[in-house]
Amino acid sequence: MTLMEQFRHLYQHLNLDAIGQLERIYADDVLFIDPVGRHRGIVAVKRYFAELVKNCTQCDFTIHHISDDPEHAYVRWTMQYRHPRINGNRPIQLDGLSELLIREGRIAKQTDYYDLGAMLYEHLPILGTAIRWVKRRMTQ
Repeated sequence: MTLMEQFRHLYQHLNLDAIGQLERIYADDVLFIDPVGRHRGIVAVKRYFAELVKNCTQCDFTIHHISDDPEHAYVRWTMQYRHPRINGNRPIQLDGLSELLIREGRIAKQTDYYDLGAMLYEHLPILGTAIRWVKRRMTQ
């Protein structure tokens, strides 16, 4: 299985068991960056993923497209998740893009681009109402 096939499989089946397999696709000194924060090293990345998955009642990724070469890849995806304290545990969908830098057959750096407001803030009771109000005002 190629690195990108392994990546697709791992993310489409993301759970606590799959997190134990992250070192198969990520370098030991990987740098993982997303709108939530920066995580350096496979141990930190595994800890971050474990917290995300543990707190969600669902976390699935649909991989729409992978554009890759031996050193660089882009992955377009949609995440669907449910969290007991966000949006009444109803599903939330989030589109995103991952930029991957590949070194020696493993991912050395991953930068995820997505709208943190759409992922989290818009679904919080008071803050979400305020954000939706501002968005409506901007389009009038």
